[in-house]
Amino acid sequence: MNDTFKSALAGVAFLGMVLSSSAQAADYTTSSWAGLYVGGGLTVNFGDMEFPNGSVTTNVNGATTSGTNAGSETNVNGHVLGGYLFQMDRLIFGAEGDYTFGDSHEFGFPANYASCGVCAYAGGIGSLDPQGRVRAIVGLELDQTTMIFVAGGVAFADASFDGAYGIGVVNGNAAAGIGSGVNRSDTLVGYTAGGGFQVKATNNVLVRGEVLYDDYGGFSGFYSAAGSASDGNNSASGSASSNGSIDFTNAAARISVIWKFN
Repeated sequence: MNDTFKSALAGVAFLGMVLSSSAQAADYTTSSWAGLYVGGGLTVNFGDMEFPNGSVTTNVNGATTSGTNAGSETNVNGHVLGGYLFQMDRLIFGAEGDYTFGDSHEFGFPANYASCGVCAYAGGIGSLDPQGRVRAIVGLELDQTTMIFVAGGVAFADASFDGAYGIGVVNGNAAAGIGSGVNRSDTLVGYTAGGGFQVKATNNVLVRGEVLYDDYGGFSGFYSAAGSASDGNNSASGSASSNGSIDFTNAAARISVIWKFN
């Protein structure tokens, strides 16, 4: 179980503790959060491609780095959302769907890679386009203008994978290897978990901040590539191998303005 999902579960446990203690509070009048709502805003998406069973390795003059991350990119996207909440005293619960639009994450060769002097690159070639989520929400009213919540459910994304690459560059002499095979492209279905807070600007206008983590799974396939360059004094090489699995994840921070219908 990954650390992000553990954190989401810890948030649920914390919310349960707060609910238990808050139930003892007397003479408190709750605000209304229940009902239909729609909204939109901006999302900062941090997309990653991983080779969880493989490796991504670079070596520059004997200094080696190795891991499983085959590509990372950050984009700012727009989103729209809508849902319905129910309320029992301070406890708030319901369901929500959202849709993300804007640029997709594009993974592949770094720009101007041949002009770096002595360096090496490795990773995967593909794309990730987060589409949206359907989530259950459980929240707690802290006061009459503020609630906190955790949420989880199903996440959707369009993804493609075209191969692996390894590049070695020495003073403008670049050697690149590309491991290609059957190109993969599909809509992936995974899970999402997150949480945040929501405040009332007016009875109908709400402002929300939240963080989310989406794990979409991915494709199966064996892709590998390597490239190396040397001039006798310097050497650089990069290699990547999927070793059977290509996974996609996305972390997001977003802010939304929401209209709650009476």
